[in-house]
Amino acid sequence: MLSNYKALCVGSFILIGSFTLRFLYLGDIPGSTFDEVFYPRYGFNYLTGENFFYSHPPLGNYIYAAAIWIYSQLPWIDLASIDTLSFEQLPPLSYRWINALFGSLLCLLAYFVSYAVWKNKNFALIVCFFVAIDGSLLVDSRFALPNIFIVIFGLSALLCAAKSQSSNGNSRYWLLSCGIFLGLAASVKWNGLGYLLVILSFFVALYSMQKIDLYELRFTQAQVNRLRTQKTVNNIQQKINVINAVPQWEYLMYFLAVPLLVYVVIYIPDLQFNTEYGFLEKHQQQVGFHQIMVEENEHPYCSIWYSWPFMIRPIGYFFSSSDAIDAFGNKITLFKDVHLFPNPFLYWFSAIAILTMGVQWLKLFWQWINQGTVSYKFYLFMFLLLGYFANLLPWALVSRCVFLYQYQPASVFAFLALAWYLAQFIKSESLKYKILSWGILTIIVISFLYWLPFQLGITLERDVFYARMWFPSWI
Repeated sequence: MLSNYKALCVGSFILIGSFTLRFLYLGDIPGSTFDEVFYPRYGFNYLTGENFFYSHPPLGNYIYAAAIWIYSQLPWIDLASIDTLSFEQLPPLSYRWINALFGSLLCLLAYFVSYAVWKNKNFALIVCFFVAIDGSLLVDSRFALPNIFIVIFGLSALLCAAKSQSSNGNSRYWLLSCGIFLGLAASVKWNGLGYLLVILSFFVALYSMQKIDLYELRFTQAQVNRLRTQKTVNNIQQKINVINAVPQWEYLMYFLAVPLLVYVVIYIPDLQFNTEYGFLEKHQQQVGFHQIMVEENEHPYCSIWYSWPFMIRPIGYFFSSSDAIDAFGNKITLFKDVHLFPNPFLYWFSAIAILTMGVQWLKLFWQWINQGTVSYKFYLFMFLLLGYFANLLPWALVSRCVFLYQYQPASVFAFLALAWYLAQFIKSESLKYKILSWGILTIIVISFLYWLPFQLGITLERDVFYARMWFPSWI
């Protein structure tokens, strides 16, 4: 395992790289791109007093309103009064910088979450690195789209939940913080509720395990006495003792009442501003809007939920072409393109990792049923699998058009799964496992560099552009 000094150096390098990738040429793509025509515009409407209807909760709009206002107040920014400007006259940097800041800090947050669930520096640094270089998270950190806010609030809730189980006497503080962040995640978009489902499912699973007394059901008293002396057997009860330190009704308050209260409070400024609908009526309108939205496959970048782990259909955010003359006097065509383009090999390896982890967890579950023993790996795998599928499977119930960026909350858990295996391989005594882990990391880095022009909007020659589009569905 890395020393504290080496871990700090590696982590600092990743963090600096994350900031650089997200802020470099941030305002280079002109005007509003893709759904930037909606989200920052609604934030701007709050500042100019123009009423509007929005199909999602308002927190993302508040954030963009704050970002635009802060940008306009910077002493080195020569910007006319907001009251005299139209949204089209705003520099894109005025509303993109907040995404870049959140996205840069996301890799740091991913480190803390990873270390909280499994105290291994190699593991946490690998997760941090994956979050920093993933193309999907990178692109949405460079454009004013609220998806990145869901991830950062959701991971903050998970960090607080993990801290509540390891803190000494401060469980309630961390649980309250967890509930607040859950409410904030849901207040950006409703799919932020996936993180609530993760935490509820995990705590319910642990509590249910307590109620199943395998010792009395399956073993003789002599076997019970022997099993209870084994270190691994006590893990369940140790974890349950921490959970039982807080009454069950309080968990309901922290995980249901607090998020709901935060959600309602978040709506108050919007209801004071957009007075056409009350709280309940507005939600009826929002639900109705989503029911009549673009049907499945009617948008060119629609993609079915089960295709997301395999990166079948990335999303085009910006495209322009121009003619130029090369150094030899030949006429060439140049493409400037931005795709929401995940790192393909990171996605593919992560999909394999999460499926492998699912199979291994079933074996551990069977071991618990038959032997009454369980290790910490059992809980870690259960947490990662619940996190992944709680954020992915609900999309199977959605019949309207959905997009690859909606996979981001689930993808982070797949990164965690892959990072766990790589961290295990790195510390393995077997040379072949070490070579395998470093080989996978090398492939992911090369993949990141190869497709980076699609994520940063770097101009490419036409032939070079198409050479990177390996599949027709990518274009």
